[in-house]
Amino acid sequence: MASLRSCRNFSDKPVAREILEDLVNIGTLAPSGSNQQEWSFTILPERRQVEALAGYTAEFIRWMNRLRLSSITPLRKIMSFVGYKEVQQYYDRYTREYGRSLAEWDSSGRDFVYYNAPCAILVGVSRVLGTPVEDAMLAAHNIRLAAHTMGLGTCLNGISVRAMKTQRSIARKMGLPSDQDIHIAIAIGWPSRDERYVRTIERKRIVPRYLKA
Repeated sequence: MASLRSCRNFSDKPVAREILEDLVNIGTLAPSGSNQQEWSFTILPERRQVEALAGYTAEFIRWMNRLRLSSITPLRKIMSFVGYKEVQQYYDRYTREYGRSLAEWDSSGRDFVYYNAPCAILVGVSRVLGTPVEDAMLAAHNIRLAAHTMGLGTCLNGISVRAMKTQRSIARKMGLPSDQDIHIAIAIGWPSRDERYVRTIERKRIVPRYLKA
């Protein structure tokens, strides 16, 4: 668990479908709210499918950046002056970085969404009462830990999930079921030779709090 890291540099070596199905089965061993087990696992076994979803996500980011208007400097200053600092924060954290990434996507096709992962697993949950996001996350954590023990690299993708939730047409284009919400997207593949970690990430020290009667 300490050595598990997000992989952002995948090789083009394919992952056998049997391995992907094993990972899904391991995902179903996770707990779920009220034991509903309402997961859905959609496997994207080929690079072209992952690339298609990456493309839809990139266009969503382009649309979102235009909609946010965060690249307009006078607007950011005015909003910050009146106490609404989220526009500047969004610009600092996302707009500039995404702008550079989109420029590279347009010029060279560099996949900044799924990092050229050869496959992916989308974890969804039926639209039922309960804890769908938590259920999906627990299943995804099982998948990531299992993949790590197999030598595979994984990376959770939040912006792709947001794109599918915001623009429902993406899910339709990908052929996803209409009664499912995708809550987790996991890029999966064999790490490239450059993807080497010589140490684990330092963790912030947490001092547990004991409740006093």
